[in-house]
Amino acid sequence: MAKVMDAPPPDVIDVVIDEQPSPRRDWKRLALPLAGFLAAALLPPLILDGVWNFTLALALIYGLMGLSIVVVTGYVGQLSLMPATFVGVGAFASAGLVARAATPFWWAAPLAALVTVPVALVIGMVALRLKGLYLAIMTLVFADVAEQFLFRQDWFTGQGGSTPAPRPHLFHLIDFQSDKSYYVLVVCVVSAFLLFMWNFSRSRAARACFAVRDNENGAAAMGINVAKYKL
Repeated sequence: MAKVMDAPPPDVIDVVIDEQPSPRRDWKRLALPLAGFLAAALLPPLILDGVWNFTLALALIYGLMGLSIVVVTGYVGQLSLMPATFVGVGAFASAGLVARAATPFWWAAPLAALVTVPVALVIGMVALRLKGLYLAIMTLVFADVAEQFLFRQDWFTGQGGSTPAPRPHLFHLIDFQSDKSYYVLVVCVVSAFLLFMWNFSRSRAARACFAVRDNENGAAAMGINVAKYKL
């Protein structure tokens, strides 16, 4: 005769109800911080000279690189020391396409991403079973190899490790040659990526990343492909 198991007491089970706010409420909550960021970011061109605008543009570009660390370390819990290496691969590939192959900038940027993604996937597959300090050491080794070998090849980085590339223009209507206009372009790109990150953080994929970060075995038990989200 089958024995009916008593349900565990209520205090053993934690029931979490995830109430997702409406998209309209989300946009209202985002509108003020985004407007404040844009207002603060677009103020320097009005009060600073060109050199400072270029310096601030570089700072925003480094901040954009930091967003990758947010995803890899903050969302998935993987300690990687290679973000700057991947940025270097993409930057040199893009500059080479523009300067040596006469590729328009707006085509060179996505093509450079296509060059960087396979490199990242190969390194990711090698490091798939590592975590914590071991992963950090391995990625540091790969970063040093790239610095000592790849970034010293003239065919890739240009003569003397530099590939001057002209700044982009938009349909020959808007020219980004000046430091002020270039800074505004960088602000727009960073704002777009911040908006993308905000949307991604509320997605199903992000929740899977959080599960992998918090408990890989538990995430796998729930049917999450741990290797996929690590890569």
